[in-house]
Amino acid sequence: MVTFAATLIDMVLDWRGIAQRHDDAVRQLASLKMEYRTAPLPGEEEQERDRLSQRYQVVMDSIAPIPDNKFNSLKSLHLKKVEISKILSSNPGMTLRQARRELSRRFTA
Repeated sequence: MVTFAATLIDMVLDWRGIAQRHDDAVRQLASLKMEYRTAPLPGEEEQERDRLSQRYQVVMDSIAPIPDNKFNSLKSLHLKKVEISKILSSNPGMTLRQARRELSRRFTA
């Protein structure tokens, strides 16, 4: 009975499918980011801009959107991660735990 319930829950929630779609989106966006970082050849800037715009639209149309009710919490986590990264970069000997405490102090002070 427990196995049946667990299987049914797994089928309904589709955690593996969600993880696979997330992984696919990350790979596509990372590839697109690398294309944006490549400098266009002289004289081909406009063509490259148009190509990248089309590619961006294709990628964005193919990935699942972030649900509105999760966007703010995910953005908050991302921004905290960026700030911790900056703290660690400016203080090479600092541990992750110390960086988290430093970030916490900045917001409570």
